[in-house]
This record gives sequence, structure tokens and C-alpha cells, in this order.
Amino acid sequence: MSFHLVCFFYLNRLISFLSLQKYKHKESARSDIEAATRAYPSLPVKYQSFTFDDGTTSDLLSLDGTLPVTYDGHTYNIPVAVFFLAAHPHLPPMVYVRPTSSMEIKKGKNVDNSGRVYLPYISSWKHPQSNTVQLLHLLRQVFSQNPPVFAKQPARPPPPTGHAGQPSVGFQAYPPTQGSVGSELGGTDKNGLPVYTCHARASSPKYMRARLHRVSLRSALVPSYAYAAHNVA
Repeated sequence: MSFHLVCFFYLNRLISFLSLQKYKHKESARSDIEAATRAYPSLPVKYQSFTFDDGTTSDLLSLDGTLPVTYDGHTYNIPVAVFFLAAHPHLPPMVYVRPTSSMEIKKGKNVDNSGRVYLPYISSWKHPQSNTVQLLHLLRQVFSQNPPVFAKQPARPPPPTGHAGQPSVGFQAYPPTQGSVGSELGGTDKNGLPVYTCHARASSPKYMRARLHRVSLRSALVPSYAYAAHNVA
């Protein structure tokens, strides 16, 4: 059985919910939804609960899947859901962008923070001139100019800190994954200044030849103090 036949079989099963949900215009609603499914097989019909702004819920028919959108020469599958009210097609559908866990909504003039989509075509919807197929065509055009989602940036690890609340001295903020550099207090020198001992893991090629030992803060951080001590002597 072809993909299209499976879609229509699924549609015919779920379309019976039109009568259960007291859709007022069963035949025109069925015709409009069926045409949209033919044009966009990647948006299968679903029957799911919808929560309105006032907190009330209702089970509605919807097209829930992905909409192919071409942007910058590449085709992306934008996750969307189109909900049909009981008076459909005499009332416009409600369209939402539904980002995956790896996406974030890009708020703009056509999409709010919740993912709700606003278009003049929706606000001026008038049956029979308006239909869901044309709405989906317009969505592709709008999203191709300004995509409604973007990929989340991976979380960066926090910069390493030295022991005893002291920062590491003289090293990059993010160490390489194959080795790391740390520092620890190594007592004091003859002048009473703290000395840091730096260690480099042998597995880190970048630091194998460094072999840093006991860097005195007297010379590394306070050269003026060393200069003054020399003059006094």
C-alpha cells in the first residue's frame, strides 16, 4: 500500500470524528482537510486535545507534522500543527510552530513566543475563497523568507578554576579534551610569597614539553616587588 493510500485510510478513519465533535459543516470541512492532506502528505490528520487561552480544552482535528520550506538553497522540515475549529471552514484554522527539543522559536511579526502564527490570510479568512491548501502555500513562502525556528546552541562547559578558590594562571579558559592543566598552591618561597605548582597531563600533546614547575608569584605577578627588593639590596 502506497504512502498516499495510507494517509487517506487514516484520514477516512479520523474524519468520522467530525460528527462526534459536532462540526457544523461536515462535508465542506472534510473536503478542505482532505485537499490539504493530498497536497502535503507530511502533515497527517490527528485528533488531539487543544487548550484555549481561557484554559478550556477541546478535542479537535488537526494536521500535525512537518512543512517543507526552502531557505538559502536548502530544504528544511518545519514542525507545525494546524487545528480546525468546530465551525471549520467558516472559521480560520489555528496554526502553531511546534519546535523539537533541539530547536527554539524565533519570535517575529508572524510568530509569537508560544509559536502561534499570525498572517493576514488567517485574520481575513472568508469561506469559500479561503482554504487550508492556500494557507499552507503561504506559510511556506513566509517561512522561506524568515524561518520560525533555529537550532539551539550547545551548552559550553564552565571555565576551570584553581584549587582553594585561586584562578589558574597563564592558561586558556577551555582546556583541550585530551588533557587538562591545573594549578595548586605549593607553599611559599623564602620571601613568604605563595608559589603555584602547575601540572600538565602526559596525555595532552600541547603540554607534554611544558613541564612547568613551581612558578613564583614574586616574579610572575609582582615584578615591581622584585625590582624594589633588588634596589634595596
